[in-house]
Amino acid sequence: MQENLFDTAENDLIVRGQSVDRDLVDDLQVRSTESSPLRFSGCDFSAEDFTEADFTGCHFTDCTFPAFSARHLLAAESQWLNCRLGGADFIEADFSDARFEGCDLSNTVWGGAKLTSARFEKCRMTGASLTQCHGVGLELEDCALVMADLQGLSFRRQTLNNLDMSEADLARVNFEDCVFQNCKLRGARLLETRFQGADLRAVDMGVITLDQATTLKGAIISKDQASSLLAGFGLQVL
Repeated sequence: MQENLFDTAENDLIVRGQSVDRDLVDDLQVRSTESSPLRFSGCDFSAEDFTEADFTGCHFTDCTFPAFSARHLLAAESQWLNCRLGGADFIEADFSDARFEGCDLSNTVWGGAKLTSARFEKCRMTGASLTQCHGVGLELEDCALVMADLQGLSFRRQTLNNLDMSEADLARVNFEDCVFQNCKLRGARLLETRFQGADLRAVDMGVITLDQATTLKGAIISKDQASSLLAGFGLQVL
């Protein structure tokens, strides 16, 4: 390994502006510790297979991951800032306690991944598929989830801020006792979705069909939303 591939600051290993392959990651991970995590800044992770790679505790800033195949990836407690990961394959990966901020995660696949206490903030997640993910405490804030597949996830008792879930598949999602703030559910698929006790007054619901309306049983809505809902059924509110 070339010494000039990375530098050190405050005892951290930092890789800057390099094309990173699997061998380099494996080599540097041996040298990293919990108190001095491995960091990548402005790096390009070449289009190769990172299946079962160990990214535990790694920090990534402004990195690019073209055609990233990372099934069974070990990435607990990892941090991702302003990274481009569109189309990545994260099936059955471990992202427990991971943090994503400002990342492009559009069309990513997360089936069977561990997302216990993972947090996504200001991320683009258009078309992402998070079905059959495991773990509690998943947090989403200020994210674009247009046409995303969130089937079966649970956000019970969370405050959901600035989420655009327009045309998303929300079948069997648990939103019980959630507070929605500045969220969009226009055209979302609401099949056996649970809204009991949820506060939807700050949600852009769009046009609600009769089938969807039954799903909203037990939710709190505003007078304007109620009028809009009834108008969608052809009823006139005076």
